[in-house]
Amino acid sequence: FQNWLHRTRLDREIGSLVVCEVGFRGAVCLEWLHYAASRAFGIEANVDAVMRAAAILPGGDLFVANVLPTRLPEPVDLWIFQDSFEHLPDAEAFCGWMRANSSDSARLLIVCPEADAPSERLLGRWWPHRLPDHPFHWSRPGLIEVLGRFGFALERRFFPWKQVSPRLLLSHLALKSGWALPRLGWLDGLTFPANIGEMGLVFRRRNDTA
Repeated sequence: FQNWLHRTRLDREIGSLVVCEVGFRGAVCLEWLHYAASRAFGIEANVDAVMRAAAILPGGDLFVANVLPTRLPEPVDLWIFQDSFEHLPDAEAFCGWMRANSSDSARLLIVCPEADAPSERLLGRWWPHRLPDHPFHWSRPGLIEVLGRFGFALERRFFPWKQVSPRLLLSHLALKSGWALPRLGWLDGLTFPANIGEMGLVFRRRNDTA
């Protein structure tokens, strides 16, 4: 995550930004943002994840996705979606709310699976992102089009490498095949850089849209 901020040059100003991570799961990055940014909000659909994050971030600005306030305490300068935009049940409704809670120069950092990526066409049903909780994937033009309706224009693209573990890949294989996951303790701690069909995009709010 810090590497993505560096490559998009957002690390240069993170200390002055109000940020919001949408879909923070284990809150690892949110905890770092809590100290690195001017202020950090977190939104998560899983109530248990919100409760766990509240234990690590006392006084943290945490919100459950289906009971969002009309207005956040401060406008957000940077919205962060790490494999979460594709989980939004009503992306247009969320984008309208997000725009209303954005500063005039707000940006979006989005990493998500790309529909019709070469790896999706090659792997078919074995594509790791083809999961029950991923009923829909965005293409790059589709994402640009829908965010454009809410006044966010594409500013830059980047290729988001992740550190992937062999155990994670085996877990996906076991989930899709129905096989039992073998117990291979020697794999613990092993990781390698990979990108299996994900895109990285930064959008900036335009001021020509009401």
